[in-house]
Amino acid sequence: MITLEAVTPAGMEAAAAQRGVNLPIEQTAVWAAYQADIEGRTPWGAYLVKRDGEVVAFISLIDFETHGYHYLRSVHGPAWIAKPDEAEELAVLDALREVVKSRDKHVAFLRVDTWFEAGTTPVLSTVPYDQTVVIDVTGGDDAILSRMKRRGRRDVRKSLRECPAECADETDKAMADFSECYDVMVETGQRDGFTPAPMSDYADMIAALGAEHCRVFAARIDGRVVAWSIVTVNGTRAVRYYAGMRSEVMRLHVTDKLLYQECCILGAQGITDYDLMGIGSDFAPSLKGLNEFKTKFTEEVTPVPPARDVPVKKAFYASLTALQKVRKGGLTFAPEAGTQRLRDAINKNVREEDLLHSCQVAFEGGWNGVKLYFMSQRDRERQKIIDQRNLEQQMEYLKYQVNPHFFMNTLNNIHALVDIDPERAKTTIVELSKMMRHILYEGSKKLIPLTREMEFLNLYVQLMRLRYTRKVHINVDVPPQLPELKLPPLMLIIFVENAFKHGISYREESFIDIKLRVENKRLLFSCCNSKPTQVQRTNEKGGMGLQNVRQRLELLYDDDYTLDISDGEKTYEVKLDIPMQTRLPDAEAETADVSKA
Repeated sequence: MITLEAVTPAGMEAAAAQRGVNLPIEQTAVWAAYQADIEGRTPWGAYLVKRDGEVVAFISLIDFETHGYHYLRSVHGPAWIAKPDEAEELAVLDALREVVKSRDKHVAFLRVDTWFEAGTTPVLSTVPYDQTVVIDVTGGDDAILSRMKRRGRRDVRKSLRECPAECADETDKAMADFSECYDVMVETGQRDGFTPAPMSDYADMIAALGAEHCRVFAARIDGRVVAWSIVTVNGTRAVRYYAGMRSEVMRLHVTDKLLYQECCILGAQGITDYDLMGIGSDFAPSLKGLNEFKTKFTEEVTPVPPARDVPVKKAFYASLTALQKVRKGGLTFAPEAGTQRLRDAINKNVREEDLLHSCQVAFEGGWNGVKLYFMSQRDRERQKIIDQRNLEQQMEYLKYQVNPHFFMNTLNNIHALVDIDPERAKTTIVELSKMMRHILYEGSKKLIPLTREMEFLNLYVQLMRLRYTRKVHINVDVPPQLPELKLPPLMLIIFVENAFKHGISYREESFIDIKLRVENKRLLFSCCNSKPTQVQRTNEKGGMGLQNVRQRLELLYDDDYTLDISDGEKTYEVKLDIPMQTRLPDAEAETADVSKA
């Protein structure tokens, strides 16, 4: 089970050091203090991420206020002790989202670095990257040079022979006066097509981090700065954060000489890894122009988790996404192009101040007009039909999601029973036909009684028992009397199917524990299974079933559900909490009437 323990940034650093983890500079107390002095940014919290009580990651979050809304940023966070799998990372994102919801109602989304896409969206702004270049700067000057690509060694040697620039650590000079370096940055921005931050941003960073955590290197020709870099340092890792170069010296290999000198100086000071901070890839094609220069300094390219957004206020985030896609001038809110929740908001099913706040964000973002399009009754009816058909298509897909191998294996078991126990074979055929009938006919309905869904699950479990020995312990804990409540069909089967697929071993003791209860018209379902010590080989691709269920839950319940997945060392557990109904929701009933009409 994933939990979050709130700590101070300094406490998080200490916990990381105890476990031999060298945190990125952005996850440290000194970075939090630096961010606190920047207008619109506030340290929000630091957490130890625990799995079953053991620390597995660290994360520090900064509150960014921009254009009238808030989001939380964690650069290079979470910082994992070991790379997670998709389920574990998703569980952490879910835990973070729940903490934010309970603590701060102003936060629209999180921006964190994740290995997997599940539970995230592409960032609204900035250019994230999923690859970087990390130079090994150990072993001395010659060793650093020897590990470069052939082209890198050639360019560095040429620069050492011919480049007239003098390169040195000029941190003290930059702290006293950064204006000379900033002139170079302005020229670099004009040449490369970007606008530098105000000079105070760079100067404040150098002063706040101090010489222990921030270095400035400069290359001078005839006493004049022609290239420079700002390098952050924490522990044994350094990152080349910013750099600039005058256009007039581009052919003199100044940057080759400067970067090599940086490697040598940092290596002599105990740094082991020097990160050049991002290169281009298919994920980040706009950065490919950096590759020719950066990749020549090492034979290896290092994958890293890119920044992704995790929406907290989903409807508001959808409006921000729409703002990014239109030309600034007049802005039109077209509710039919958004989610049902967004359409509801436009049709005044939310507070007026929420609508006004969205307009404020638009104006502060540079738009000078806003149009609000409202759907006519005919449009609403048509949209209801479209939404209903989309949901029905997902249901149709799920009908065929139940593992076809289950049916084949069951038929093989029946074939064996014909000779051993003919009566049991006949019973099994009846049970299998009941299951197929449920999938084909009940699966097309919007809601079915809970009792009927549990009959289906019990049949599934009974038929699966035929396949396993006494080493497999299967427990189903369901109240003898279930209330007359309804739920969408085939909502639970994927969790049980995954438990049998991944949690059962023929060679060792294993178990599946299924529990269900109803409290206050809410279904509380859990399915826990053992994890075999020997991973079973399968040719099946996983993940689609769970993804399908998450999409259905979002469509059916919006935010009124909880799906927790705990991937432990020895067990895997799913917990589901959804509301139950006595009849069809009004919206679905209206849609059904419209469809009939």
